[in-house]
Amino acid sequence: MAVYYPPGAFYFEVTVLGSPKSPWPRTAIDGSFQEVSGIDRELDFDEVREGGENRFTYQLPKRGKHPNLVLKRGLVSESSALANWAEATIGSDFSAPIQPRTLMVTLLSAEYELIVWTFTNAYPVKWVTSSFDSTDNKIAVETLEMAYAAVKREIKDK
Repeated sequence: MAVYYPPGAFYFEVTVLGSPKSPWPRTAIDGSFQEVSGIDRELDFDEVREGGENRFTYQLPKRGKHPNLVLKRGLVSESSALANWAEATIGSDFSAPIQPRTLMVTLLSAEYELIVWTFTNAYPVKWVTSSFDSTDNKIAVETLEMAYAAVKREIKDK
């Protein structure tokens, strides 16, 4: 019987896909992130109190909800399709429609893909650059927060 070991959370990649009409250039810069968070989902519910029943309340399910996807990476100081898209979306005057994309976050092992989360209709809603401090020797980090419509989790076969 084989022993199961959970995978490490340090080996992953992020892929931004373009629409069929506008291909997205795949670059190493736009797929390299030091941290991804916000891969959460929960079921919202209504709490109903029944008259005369004081021991408990009913929790009736409504719909799923999720936070924004948060991507962190070292500040990119060269041309980046992802940075250009974020700038065009967040700095938009809404004279042109927002261009949502599909994002894929893939958890990897040394040999193969383990799990792929696909985020559909994603677009940037917040872009933060870390503070600069002349007395600290840290890498400048940019954080990109994405809203999305839906997420699908797919476990890959070995």
